[in-house]
Amino acid sequence: MSEQKFPAGAPCWIDLLTSDVERSNAFYERIFGWTAGAGAPEFGGYYMYFLDGAPIAGGMPNSPSMETADRWGIHVNTVDAQATSAAVARAGGKALSDVMEIGSMGLNAMFADPAGSEFGIWQAKEFAGCSVMAAVGAPCWFELGTSDYDSAVEFYGQVLGLEASVMSDDPGFKYTTLGAGGSPLAGIMDTRTMGGPLRDGWNVYFGVADTDEVLGRVPSLGGSVTGEAKDSPFGRVAEVADPAGVRFSVVSVQDEGCPV
Repeated sequence: MSEQKFPAGAPCWIDLLTSDVERSNAFYERIFGWTAGAGAPEFGGYYMYFLDGAPIAGGMPNSPSMETADRWGIHVNTVDAQATSAAVARAGGKALSDVMEIGSMGLNAMFADPAGSEFGIWQAKEFAGCSVMAAVGAPCWFELGTSDYDSAVEFYGQVLGLEASVMSDDPGFKYTTLGAGGSPLAGIMDTRTMGGPLRDGWNVYFGVADTDEVLGRVPSLGGSVTGEAKDSPFGRVAEVADPAGVRFSVVSVQDEGCPV
């Protein structure tokens, strides 16, 4: 594990919005070995998850007044939150919040892309984001599924200033990566080409030592396996849901790490 430095536009933080904090905490503690910190009343009960003492993700209690579904969300690094907010507006996105100071840690704002998928931005001050990535129990990859594929590639390229690279343009599988300096940082998948109903929105992949072993434990911990395990060039991948129904993916981590 190594301390992370994030290029501009790179996903740098994730957080869980959940209507069942207690069950979610128990689930992620057992699945990934995380520990949950105490909620901060001044930030609506927001708390952090830790992996071996290092901040790995955030958590937030959901409530009916928030009028949004439980989900994993991503936040991308920016050096200028106000400039990124303006870029979102120019590219046709929608601001869901103003740019806000989060204590001495940094600045945050939430947006929806033109198709409605939500994401956040983070301008770091004292807190850069995930302390560990591309390891067992840590985020490994970030992927947007969208039925508005071409527009999404253009939108995120403009807003985040990342390089778009077509990985596959096959009629049955369209996929573009976004990266910087030749390194891929996130992916965009055309859900219309996948031959079945797939949800739009951002998905987080977490590293595990053994995908099938994790899938075997998920039901007993209150979660569900929502997609069968499949081998890929990047490891064995499967989709699961936590006890609140929040979906995410797991991918086996080899010695060389995750695909990021």
